[in-house]
Amino acid sequence: MVWLIDQTPRHSPWVWLLTFALLFLNLTQLAKSAQTSVEQQIEHHLQEAQAAEKSKDYDRAIVAYQRILKIRPQWALIHQSLGVVYHLQSRFPEAIASLNRALKLDPSLWGSQLFLGMGYYRTNQFLKAIPALEQSLKLNPKLAENEARLWLGSSFLALNRFDEALAQFRRLSEMKP
Repeated sequence: MVWLIDQTPRHSPWVWLLTFALLFLNLTQLAKSAQTSVEQQIEHHLQEAQAAEKSKDYDRAIVAYQRILKIRPQWALIHQSLGVVYHLQSRFPEAIASLNRALKLDPSLWGSQLFLGMGYYRTNQFLKAIPALEQSLKLNPKLAENEARLWLGSSFLALNRFDEALAQFRRLSEMKP
């Protein structure tokens, strides 16, 4: 046993330092390569989802968005996109769940608020629709105005709050005569 220890080559500290540096560089390159591969996968799924939406193949778009979320579960915009696709399929409970997830991750998403309000309206949850629609107006009045006011007026009407409904419909008619 002593003979084996004596026969092992002695390396200078520089050799060990160089070895560790090369190992670190290799690991760094592997990590960058893996990250590039992940980014490429995400880009592929994103392109697939967009192409599917364009051709109105919403089931394929949903699968692509779900694949992205398996890789990046905290991506609020993808949760929003998934919610909108569910909405387009009239799968309102699933849309509401996705849009709520998006808003937990990023409360500034006015589109999530708008579609959430519409989803609540479509599921006869009129009281929940109103704050979501009002929030979409606060977040982006220019883009949300017409759609949000239409659904707000409809929500107030469904709740027999006629004066508030009329105010929303009047405002809508002023914006879009």
